[in-house]
Amino acid sequence: MATLSPTTKRGRIFFVLYATFGIPLCLIFLAGLGDRLTKAKENLEKRLDRNYCPQKPTMDKACRTILIVVLGLVSFIFLPSVFFVRREGWSYNDSLYYAFVTLTTIGFGDFVPAQHEDVRWLYKLLLGVWVFVGLAWLATVISLLRDFFNNCLQKASGERKNTQDNHEKNVTDNIKQSLPNLQSAVGPGSLTKC
Repeated sequence: MATLSPTTKRGRIFFVLYATFGIPLCLIFLAGLGDRLTKAKENLEKRLDRNYCPQKPTMDKACRTILIVVLGLVSFIFLPSVFFVRREGWSYNDSLYYAFVTLTTIGFGDFVPAQHEDVRWLYKLLLGVWVFVGLAWLATVISLLRDFFNNCLQKASGERKNTQDNHEKNVTDNIKQSLPNLQSAVGPGSLTKC
């Protein structure tokens, strides 16, 4: 149910050429916006460290990650959904669905905002800004969550490696301690050194 698509041969050729240059430029723009959001996230983390998060490093990282994700969800999903309920007349459930599907770039096209005849240019502009900033925010959150889960996995695999190393050391120590007893039971010189 797309609202805009080229239908003529010339329109489709123009679209392909425009997208060939427009998509990389858009990605550059989003990367720059993502860098700015990352800096804002780091500033927010510093404030959270000083004011709200515990001083333990592992809790600190988890606290910051949770707070940033929640603030972003409120700012880019939950509050805009309230606005869509009021402006578009959608249910809150449909508005949440639309916000999530749009910002994750799934975009089925089953809900399209700004289709009323009284839609003003400012509303369409604000929708565009919301989409671009929301995409950059979501990329930042995905990166943040990826780093968080990677750290958790590395820590878990490190602990598992330490446990395995300790187990191997214990087995080796037990064997070494048992060798003198075995040699005395079997007889001297019958067991070779390990």
